[in-house]
Amino acid sequence: MVPIIADFGMSRLFGDEQTQSTKSSLGTIGYLPPEYIYYNLISNKFDIFSMGVIIMKIMAGRAGYFNSADMSSEEFTNLVQESWTNRLLETSNLRRAYSEQVKICIEVGLSCVQEDRQERPTIQDILPIY
Repeated sequence: MVPIIADFGMSRLFGDEQTQSTKSSLGTIGYLPPEYIYYNLISNKFDIFSMGVIIMKIMAGRAGYFNSADMSSEEFTNLVQESWTNRLLETSNLRRAYSEQVKICIEVGLSCVQEDRQERPTIQDILPIY
C-alpha cells in the first residue's frame, strides 16, 4: 500500500519520517511537489502530491484543475461536484451517491496537494475513506 506514482519512476522507498535531498532534477513539473521543485527534497509525501494532481485532473479535467488555484478548496469542491452532478443522468437513483463520491475524490485530491508536505495525508489516511 505504498503509492509509487511520482513521474512513474521518481519514487524512492522511505520510512515515515525520512527525507532525502537530491542533486538530480528529473520529472514533470506539474506533478512535482513544491519541496522538490525548490529544494530537491524527496520524502514519502512526494508520491502523495503526484497522486493528488492525478486525482484532481481526472475529477476536474485539465482546465478545471488549473482553476483550483483561483478559489478556495470548498469552492473548487462544490464546482467539481456540481459539474459531475449535472453530467449524471437525471433519472438515476444513484445520482446522490455518485455526487458524494465525487466530493470525496476531490477532497482527497485537494488534501494531497497541500503545499506543506506535513499537511498531506499518508496513504493509510486515505484508504479508510473508501
